[in-house]
This record gives sequence, C-alpha cells and structure tokens, in this order.
Amino acid sequence: MRRSGESAVHGSSAEAQGGRCDPSRTAAVHAAAPSLRRALGRLALGGVISTLLAAATSPARASGDTTALLDSAWPMYGHDAKHTFRSPFVGPADGNLLAPTELDSLIDTEAVVTSQGLFVFGGGFLDPNHVSPRGGNSLRGMMFGVRADGYVLWRQQEGGEIGSASGALDTNGFVYHGGRDNQLWKRDATSGTPICERYIPLDGDIKSSPTFSLKFPDRAYVPSSRKLFALGTSGSAQCTIVWQIATRGVSISSVSLADTMPGNGDALGDLVYAADRYVYRIRDDGASGTIVAQRKIGRVQGPTPLIHPHTGNIYVGGLDHRLHALRPDLSDLFPPVNLGAKIQSSAALSPDGETVYLLTASAALHAISTAAGTERAGFPYLTPHNRITQPAYAPVVDAEGTVYFGGTDGYVRAIRADGSVKWAVQIPGRPSTATIVDGGLIVPQSNGSGISLYRFCPQPTGPPTANRVCGFTVDTTFRPNG
Repeated sequence: MRRSGESAVHGSSAEAQGGRCDPSRTAAVHAAAPSLRRALGRLALGGVISTLLAAATSPARASGDTTALLDSAWPMYGHDAKHTFRSPFVGPADGNLLAPTELDSLIDTEAVVTSQGLFVFGGGFLDPNHVSPRGGNSLRGMMFGVRADGYVLWRQQEGGEIGSASGALDTNGFVYHGGRDNQLWKRDATSGTPICERYIPLDGDIKSSPTFSLKFPDRAYVPSSRKLFALGTSGSAQCTIVWQIATRGVSISSVSLADTMPGNGDALGDLVYAADRYVYRIRDDGASGTIVAQRKIGRVQGPTPLIHPHTGNIYVGGLDHRLHALRPDLSDLFPPVNLGAKIQSSAALSPDGETVYLLTASAALHAISTAAGTERAGFPYLTPHNRITQPAYAPVVDAEGTVYFGGTDGYVRAIRADGSVKWAVQIPGRPSTATIVDGGLIVPQSNGSGISLYRFCPQPTGPPTANRVCGFTVDTTFRPNG
C-alpha cells in the first residue's frame, strides 16, 4: 500500500472562467412557474403533491442557496452518495412489461426519478449534419424527461453524447449531468431548461455522474480530464470551479462520500474515488482539496467505489479480474478475490449489508460476503452467450434482495438472493443500468432496434386523470406535447 502525507498533494481553487450562467435562464424558469404548477399538479406521488411545487415559486429555488440530494425513489446514479445501488422499495413481482417509450437516442445512463415520477436520463443520437473534429459524423447529446406513464414530457438537445454520465437531482428541482461536450449542465428537472453549464477544457469529457457534497452544500464533485473537480451549484458560484485536483488517469468512476466515523451515516468525511490503478481518499478543505491517502490496486475502468454504510469498508472491482475490499484506511479487509474476468461493473449491496453483487465482463453475477470475501451458495449465476460491455454498468438490488441486471443478450433478469431466477424478459437490445421504483423497474435501452425506455410494472389502475402506474399517480390526459 502506498499513501501520501496530507501535505503531499493539494488541489487548487480556480476562477469562474469557462463557466456560463445566464441569469435570464433562471428568471425564465421562475416566470414559468404557473405553467409548471399546472403541469406538475397532474403528477403526484401517492396522490400527494410534491413540495417541489412550492419550491418552484420560491426565492430559494430561484437562487438555489444550497444543494441537497432529493429524497426520491432513485435520485442519483447508484441511488445514494455511497453508491450502494440498492433500493428501499420492492421491485416488480414479475416481468410484466408496459408499452415501451420509443426514443431516438442510445441510452447508456441510469434514469433518476423525481418525487413526482418523472424519469430523467440522457443518451446520444447520430446527427448526419454534425461532423466531429476528427472527421465523420458523431453522436449528439439528448436529455429526456419521461413521465411514469411513458409520456415524453420534454427532451433537450446538447452538443455531445451524454455517454455514461447519469444525472443527480437536488431538492431545488434541478438536475445536474455531464456529457462528451466537455460540460457539466444544470437544468430545470421539470422542463429540461438549461440554467447554466461549465466547460472543462483539455478534452474534458464528463463520463462520470455528479455527487453532491453534504459537508459543503454548495457544490458537486465531478471527475474529468485526469482531474477531480468541485463545481459550484448555488447562487453566483453555480457552474464555476471551486477547486480541482490532479489524479492518475482518466476515470468513469463517480465520487462516494465516507462518514467522519465509519458507520455514523453523516457522509461528511473524505471523498472516495478510483482512477486508473488507484483508490483515493480526498479531503475537501473548502477552497481546495487534499489527497490524504491513496492505494494502488488493479486498473479501474468503470466501477465506482461502494462504501458500506455500517462499516465504512470500500468495495471496487478492476480490470485485473479482482474484487478489492478495503478498510476505511485503504488497507486490505481481505485478500483480493479473483472472479475470473474483467470487472467494469460497480458493485451493489444486499439489504442486510452482508453481500456485494458484481458482474464480470463474461456476465457472471457473483455474490461475495462483505466480511469474508467468500462466494455465496447458489452463485455465481452464469449467463452463456452474454457479455457486460458497458463501463459503469451495475446490478441493482431491491428491498427483498432481488438482483436485477441485463447484458448483450438483451435479457433483463431478476435473480433471487439464493441464485434462482425470479423472471427474465428479453428486449430488442442491450439494457442499461436499471432503476427501481415502488413495484417497478425502469430500464433504458442502450442499442439494438427500436431504442426505447422499458417499464416493468404492474398494469395501471384507476381513472385516466389519476392513473396509478409504476408507483406514481398520473393524469394521463395531460399531454402538452400532443
């Protein structure tokens, strides 16, 4: 293990150059509140209008004084700031598939969910009129807001493919996401309207998903271009660089938040981040960041470190075929576990915290004891003629311990905690990382024919003006886009 002293590496603060924020955009969203009220008033969770309606017309929302993660079914990539990929809800009992929502983009991101049941995600589409600097046509970016009934409420185009950078939703009604246009975007989640964007130079593709700070509720952490950035989210500092710190190699990993004392749940401790062959602990000092520890492991290309909420232990897979389990001080919890193939998938945690689930490139689903590193009975679950090829892909786990995942064979699978199959349904292309909602599973399609968003949910119930679908209540007669 190699560590650096606290004075060894410090990140620097930076000016706002390159960040663009048009005050008229925020004003326009604020002025549009009456129409947003009419639209959102028709979409409520469990028949209760979200507090987002009040926030939409409040000065606090317009200025965005603080930024906090939204308390919804699935507000960010990995569900939470420790990236457990587990839900407090039970997913679908069977593979009942509602009518797909056809899209014109390849979707490699995970959908995040507002309190009112709007699924927000991004992708890329081939634009014959857009030529890349290297020559030839390239993918343009598209963000979507799809209602729980499958209706596309909004779509917003941007310069570059969204790639693997899923969004993060805050309590002020905004979504933050990156893309291959080198920018972090802040958008109104209800309409997709851009509020501001921050350009990262030097081939600064943003392929990772943002994580909001709890220690400093005015910023988000976003890796890009061999650096980790703290970017402002609030007030006049929104979409500006607070500080940046150099790390080794380009990474698709997102930042996980440790506790000040392992298991106390405050998420106010160090940032845990993986890049190239290193796992880092980085302290946010306010105006700068400091690498306080680093540990060399196998190369990491895709997985985000999972922090166990009770122990603070860290789990991350690598291209060296191994699951690395580290204590909070980055020493080995147990020897690395060889799973027999490359690991580009993030890990997911069981409801009782005793098992981590990982997928290898050969689409073997492993269930590993979080304490001993041994394989659980009934695993690995093998899927012949299947592959996991998406970096940052992950299985997800519901409150009953059912694990959901896909692969290149197009199947969406639900596997019980004992390794038996609950259900499996094939869609016309490769599924992206799923999102669990109350009684349902939301699955974007990454490639194949008829690219769509798939909803594995019970059949809707209730009248059209209060239709219960995928755990939300929707007025399906409200169709502002026709």
